[in-house]
Amino acid sequence: MRIGFVGLGNMGTPMVANLARAGHELYVHDLDPARTKQVADAHPVHAAGSLSELAPAEVVVTMLPNGHIVRDVYLGTGGLASALGIEQKAARDYI
Repeated sequence: MRIGFVGLGNMGTPMVANLARAGHELYVHDLDPARTKQVADAHPVHAAGSLSELAPAEVVVTMLPNGHIVRDVYLGTGGLASALGIEQKAARDYI
């Protein structure tokens, strides 16, 4: 399965490692580009420099610290909803 993953912190990075080990194709992104590169260097994943680079994913997982950040990542300017072509109203129904 092609999986997009946003948030490569204390919980996200080990989850990405497990998904990669299980053979999934991963597209990873973090607000900190150095963190994205670090994870991509350590695991067989695609480093996404922007949220729009997650478009090949069949599903996107977010591992973010709070609801405000989740809302910004999905609904903010340049967020996942617009990057993946999801209508804002539809995206709000899932957050």
